[in-house]
Amino acid sequence: STSLPTISGTVTEIGNGYIMVDDTVLCKKSKAGKKYKVYTDDIRVKRWSESGEIKTGDLVAVEYEGKISGSCEITGAYSIFTGTLEKNDILTQ
Repeated sequence: STSLPTISGTVTEIGNGYIMVDDTVLCKKSKAGKKYKVYTDDIRVKRWSESGEIKTGDLVAVEYEGKISGSCEITGAYSIFTGTLEKNDILTQ
């Protein structure tokens, strides 16, 4: 079984067509954290961000197809869910 590419972190901004996810909370050193711009062009992800189900400050995991650009932009996100922080990992609720 192959695991799907996933990024996790805290939602820091919900914009028009994207959300920002900061994974610093998962890093031992805060300097190691990255801020990802996740495009919400997939209707499943867009519905979550526009419905208010996902809010700024939530811990989320995002599954995506494709690659992360050099500037930490993610296209092809198709699933997003909230979770709880446990032992430096995010578990789904």
